[in-house]
Amino acid sequence: MLVIPGTALLLEGVDQREPAAMREFREELHRLLDRAQTWRVAIPGPRVPALLSLGGLGIGTGVRIDRTGDDCVVTASDVLRGDDLAAEVGRLRGDRAVAADDDCEIPLGIAVAVLAALEASRTVQLVPTPAGRAPLAAGHAEPLLVPLDFSGAAHPDAPLEPRPGAADFDDRLERALTGPVDTTNLSLLHSEAAAAAACTEALAAVDLIDAYARTVAAVDVHHVRYRLIAVVPADVLARPAGTPAEHPARSAKQRA
Repeated sequence: MLVIPGTALLLEGVDQREPAAMREFREELHRLLDRAQTWRVAIPGPRVPALLSLGGLGIGTGVRIDRTGDDCVVTASDVLRGDDLAAEVGRLRGDRAVAADDDCEIPLGIAVAVLAALEASRTVQLVPTPAGRAPLAAGHAEPLLVPLDFSGAAHPDAPLEPRPGAADFDDRLERALTGPVDTTNLSLLHSEAAAAAACTEALAAVDLIDAYARTVAAVDVHHVRYRLIAVVPADVLARPAGTPAEHPARSAKQRA
């Protein structure tokens, strides 16, 4: 499993003020994504929507989803931009059945995770996760890609107005995802995320009991933490050295 930032600034061409450290961070992400051809992304709710889009942020990029098959897999050819995206949005709005079926809010980080994988020329399997369903296990044939946003309000010059306790929230979140995953503290952090202007919703859907996490790349951009965090079940660490699953990501930490 790989935890990645859920902000649209992760995608190429979105941030016109992007520093070199962020480009290097994205290159490391693409190298990590190259370790599997297909990645799983969990979709909140019982159904996969017909479209994932960043239009709500004023970014004309989205993914058209064919839901006719049993396995909902998207590729780079399903990405829509500009007028093509606008036309697809208009078509779906005119289809009452589709509009009613998609009447749920999908976190923007989910769309970012899908687009990031497609940007790296990977394929993505979209997995619906109905309410009440057991959390997805960290170990699976196709690795899981999970968006996670640290606080956007942890510094006076961060994008959002500073919020009390946001910097401490980020510190606690990073500690909880270092070494043996601290699921007790993670549960508390999930309940505090909104107040800290962070988003941990997708991470909360993953069963991380007895999991081990390691930060493999890190950079702070516009005073917001960006992290790539590899997560494996504890039993993977006990396997003999040299097995393919032992090291889910290279150790290439980058600091801005």
